Amino acid sequence: MPVRDIYHEVVKKALIKDGWTVTHGQYVSYQLLLEDQDPDRKLYLAIPSERQEWFSEKMLPKKAIQKLQILVFYYNDETQQIESWKP
Repeated sequence: MPVRDIYHEVVKKALIKDGWTVTHGQYVSYQLLLEDQDPDRKLYLAIPSERQEWFSEKMLPKKAIQKLQILVFYYNDETQQIESWKP
């Protein structure tokens, strides 16, 4: 099983545990499509908790998240829980 499929299931379970209904994946593709079709829907990028520091401190991901106004949440892949939200 590809790595992204393993994380997809973990993130999906974490969101469901947090009370969300999971309907879509593939962040960038859906972001572009939703701009016209469902502009009120909020899209989040799921990032493993152990990578939170890297995404917060490294210039490229930090700048991309800020510039593109990407909504982010961090999840624990072992406990399958959402640990924090960053609008």
